[in-house]
Amino acid sequence: EYMTNGLVIVLGTIGENFAAGMSGGKAYVLDLQASFCNTQSILLESISPRESDSTTVKELLQEHVRLTGSIKAKELLAGDWTESVARFTRIFPKEYKKALAVVDAKDTAASETQKVSRKISEDRSVQHSPSWDMEDLTKKPHSVESPVKKRGFHEYGRKSTSYRT
Repeated sequence: EYMTNGLVIVLGTIGENFAAGMSGGKAYVLDLQASFCNTQSILLESISPRESDSTTVKELLQEHVRLTGSIKAKELLAGDWTESVARFTRIFPKEYKKALAVVDAKDTAASETQKVSRKISEDRSVQHSPSWDMEDLTKKPHSVESPVKKRGFHEYGRKSTSYRT
């Protein structure tokens, strides 16, 4: 009901409002009836035989056969894999997919930065300039001898009367 992470492969039927509480992970559903899915928060995607998810589905089916002897899983594996994997639909939460894309983009940027850093360190002709902290580039804060206190836009002096009598 509330999937937050992990993988699941469904070889049987699903109930109404499937994936309504799904905020993470992936589900692979055989012969999906999309009308039973809550599509407001999830994506329904087909799986290509060339995708890594195709291999994941195959490995999950093989493990299922090994652990349970499932006839349905055996039939899917014994048949033409291109036809078998085409029967599966990948269920993926929309927000989770966005978050993974951001992480992938950051990882890609970091690896590009590392490549550039290696190139610079390998190139002996590049002169390295010293790095500076932002604090070194600005004036250090200093104390003010007699600050003028303000309230709103007006200067005021403190009254010496007590508030309590």
